Amino acid sequence: MRTEPPINTSVAEFSQYVRLSTLPTASRFELATLPENNTGIGVPGPTDYVALIAAIKLPASGASLITSQPRFAESTPVPEAFRRAWLSAPEKDALRRASIQGSVAYNIRALATHPTKRALAIPVSAEEWVLYLEYVAP
Repeated sequence: MRTEPPINTSVAEFSQYVRLSTLPTASRFELATLPENNTGIGVPGPTDYVALIAAIKLPASGASLITSQPRFAESTPVPEAFRRAWLSAPEKDALRRASIQGSVAYNIRALATHPTKRALAIPVSAEEWVLYLEYVAP
């Protein structure tokens, strides 16, 4: 039986992954792996991806640290499986847009607390952001 992993809403725990000058007013995040291990009996093979997916709300003043980071120049898509069911339609759309050349996405690797292969912050609205931090990728 497949079950959805719990979504973490702790702003304090989120800050263990990303250093921001202002704490988010709200956060939802998940540390996910592909292939997924929702069976409880172990991963079915090698873990190809490990990534943090987050949706956060930041006051406009808090977003300035993100917007001061360089724009993400690559157009590598975020794997579709990381557009999680718990994300809103606009948040999923933001992850989809991150792979389009010329879209607005910020490279936040310098803000990550652990080494990442890619770290993106994509604005959903003035105060809402979706983040994708890729730790392991093929």
